[in-house]
Order: sequence, then structure tokens, then C-alpha cells
Amino acid sequence: MSQAPAPLVPAEVDLRDFAFLPLEGRRLLTSETWILGTNEERCAALCLLIESWYQVPPASLPDNDKMLRYLSQAGARWPKVKAHALRGWVKASDGKLYHPVLAEKALDAWERKTVQRKRTAAARAARHKGAGAPATTPTSPTVTISVTETVTGSKGQGQGQGQGQGQGQGQSTTSNPLSGEQPPDDARAGKSGPKATSKPAQQAKANRQQARAAAERAIEYLNAKAGTKFRVVEANLKLPAARILQDGALEADLLAVVDLKVAESERGEFERKYLRPLTLWNAEKFAQYSGQVNAQPPGAKGNGPPAPTKAEAYFELQDGKLVAMAEYPIGPHLEVARTCARDYATRIARGTVRNIMIRIGPEQRRFTVQELEQ
Repeated sequence: MSQAPAPLVPAEVDLRDFAFLPLEGRRLLTSETWILGTNEERCAALCLLIESWYQVPPASLPDNDKMLRYLSQAGARWPKVKAHALRGWVKASDGKLYHPVLAEKALDAWERKTVQRKRTAAARAARHKGAGAPATTPTSPTVTISVTETVTGSKGQGQGQGQGQGQGQGQSTTSNPLSGEQPPDDARAGKSGPKATSKPAQQAKANRQQARAAAERAIEYLNAKAGTKFRVVEANLKLPAARILQDGALEADLLAVVDLKVAESERGEFERKYLRPLTLWNAEKFAQYSGQVNAQPPGAKGNGPPAPTKAEAYFELQDGKLVAMAEYPIGPHLEVARTCARDYATRIARGTVRNIMIRIGPEQRRFTVQELEQ
């Protein structure tokens, strides 16, 4: 498995002036942390989520049992609830614990806060320029947001945005629910203010997209390897994507677990009905299965997958589906890919194939059709 990831939220992000935590009730109540926990474990987990929002950076916790005992309000019972209360938390390279889901919301809130600051500054600069007075830089906004608005994504309609806001306006305006400020004059007039780009938010979005793409390929690989027909839908994608985003797993780790359990099922050591996303990439089981993969060298008797004897060729189609094509003698990945391309030249000529993937044991490589034509 990979080393500790970089901090999920940059150190300069500070949301302590945000009065309310963006909590998605339904998502919490259907999570494994809530469903599988006792009342004490749930209480501790929820307290940690709330307290982490007001840390700097947000969505983080100190990796210190004395502090966590206090923040979780578990007191002397902290050792008993610790393991469950910290489900889903990831230790980063800065030594802090981060919650990936809450980190996404923190980055989103910080981006919108930055945008609102720039818009407010631009509006004030324009007013001061017209009045001949020097412009000033706005300080951190006073925050008054609604949990309901944050969860539903509502931006407000000029009313209910904190006490006294939107009263006596004489018109309906849209205000930023994360900053608690009324939009500047140009925004109320329907003009868009200057846009700000948050690199942490962009990176988080890119990471989610890459994890989803890897999860889609893992589902297709499972179908090709085990003869299953799981659909590439959110219910099946969320677990493999979570292993990448939350546990730092690689795509190769997801596929190695598939290889392990398919091999075991063929030997009668694993029931085929459990060759499914819900089992293979469940947080606890995936950790166990990954340990089995790493515990023994390929071909060792027992739980390890057998040493590869063939190179497996797959077509990655334009719609993202992975289709098993043929097996070849083991050789360099590129040479095997070229052989496969020659064997299926007619199909490739139809334009439906995006990449050819060659897998030899746990190692896999992808080649574009253009690479193979060179």
C-alpha cells in the first residue's frame, strides 16, 4: 500500500468563523459508522466530526489520544470506542487525521468563501473609485448559515439568511449561504463578479474523478474475470472509489483482490456469491484481503494467487467498458499488446476500442491504439 497521503486540506484553510457544520443527515445515517456502531461509538464519532470542522485546517484532528478523548467527549471510555469512532479517518503526512468526506466540504466552503471575498472586494473598490476614496480589503466575513441550506445546496432567495438579513431590501436577491454576506451590487444586478479558482478544490475534484474511473475499470475487470454482470452504477462504484480516496489504495490493489478471490473460488476456498463489490471492497474485508495478497509471494500454497502463466489482454472500449479478449504467452507488455492489436485489427478499425490493457499477474499496462500503430 502507498505511504501516508498529503494533507487533504491545505494548512492555510481556516473556517472557524463558519458557525454551522455542513452535515448531510441521510448520508450519515446510512453510513457504516452509524449503522454498525453502538450509541457510545456513534456519539464519539459525531463529536469528532463536529469538532474537526473548527480545527485548522478544518476536517482534521490531532493524532493524540488525550486530545481525542476530550474532543470525542468519551472520557475514560475512549479506548473502547476509539477504533469505531475513527472509521474513515486517514492519517496524512503532516501527522494529523483527516476525514475525506468532510475535507471535500471544507474545500468547497473555502472556495466559495474566497469567491465571495473577491466579489465583495471588487464591489467595494468600484464604489470607492466612484467616490474618490481609497478601497479597503475586506476582513473575514461573519458567518451565519443554515444546515438545511448547506445539505440541500440551496443558495437562498434573499430571505432567512441570518437574523435581519434581506429585510427592507424591496427585492429578492441571492446571497452566499457560506459567507453570510449579501452579494455586491453587481451581483444583485445580475452581473457575474470575478471568478476565483481554488487549486485544492480542483485537485480534490480531479482525485474524485480519477477514483471513479478506476472504480469503473475495477467493476469491468471483476465482470470479465469472474463472469459476473455488475452494472457500473453508484451503488457498485462507491466502495472501490472509497478505498482509493479514503485508504490510499491503488487501482492495482483493487484488481489484485479480485484475482485473489477468483483464484480461491476456483479452488473451492471462497464462495462465488461473494465475488461482488459489496464484499470485495468493503473497508474491513478489503483490508483483510489486501493483507492476504501481500502476505505471500505469488504461487505460494494457501491464500496467495497463483503465479501468472499467461498474459491477459483486454479492450477498453470508447464507453469505458472493459472486455476480456484473449490470453497470450508471457512477454513484454508492449509486445503482447501489439500481438493482440494484430489479431483483432478488424475490430480495432471500427473505432470502438480506446485502449488495450495487458495484465500479467498484478502488473498491468494500458496502450492507446495510436501507440501500437507506431
